[in-house]
Amino acid sequence: MISFLGMTTLTLAILIVIGVIALAIIGVLFWTKIVEHKERRAFLRLRKKKIEINVSGADLTRTMLDQLGLVNVEIERSSFISSFFRGNRYSAKYKKIYLSKNVYNNSAILGLATVTRVVGLAKLDAEGNKGVKRVSNVGWLQSSIGIIVPAVFVSILVDALVFSELGVISIVACCVAVFAFIVILALALSTAKVIKEADNEGLNILEAMMILSDEEFKIVKKMSKLNYKIFVANIILTSLFILKFSAQLLWSILKFIGRKR
Repeated sequence: MISFLGMTTLTLAILIVIGVIALAIIGVLFWTKIVEHKERRAFLRLRKKKIEINVSGADLTRTMLDQLGLVNVEIERSSFISSFFRGNRYSAKYKKIYLSKNVYNNSAILGLATVTRVVGLAKLDAEGNKGVKRVSNVGWLQSSIGIIVPAVFVSILVDALVFSELGVISIVACCVAVFAFIVILALALSTAKVIKEADNEGLNILEAMMILSDEEFKIVKKMSKLNYKIFVANIILTSLFILKFSAQLLWSILKFIGRKR
């Protein structure tokens, strides 16, 4: 087989694929930051209007739930760790909405897009939508990407520094990463439609309350759409990580086999 700088054509091709995927990941991350910036700008536009919603995010959530007759759904403030890994969420198992400290205590304006989603999920759950039960797991699984990726890179680094070659540690780490990302992707894809429906349901409830002007409601609707785009971006990122670590796994196996020879 043709070699280049001590590498076979297949090994070189895999490295090129890994590089291209890495560039794609950077591109998606950049796009995500742009979407987050647009969401922030929409929020600032809303805040400049000085909307008189003199209630906290928890109070608005309670009001929306009561209007739907969901008096059995409780609201609880999440701990810092829970908020970091799982975000603001609705638990179908406990019939409870968990809000981060910022959304729970501060003005409802800050968390309008968040509140509409969790209330929408509670409504869908009350209507018997079985997909809601899977949604609560998506947040913390997607957050785990920030742990899995560095863990794999550390494993590869340990192999390179301690054993001078890529070996078993790298192979095992890549296998675990690919499996984990496939699970995350499958769950995210299975809940995408439910989350979109929940956003729409929550927005309809908010519109019916008539606490916002038409222009203000359009801004909140835009924030909700941008929030969903971030969810979609995470799905794309997960898909790219599956491809990247699959290629990384193949490369590690080839290196390991070559070393044994």
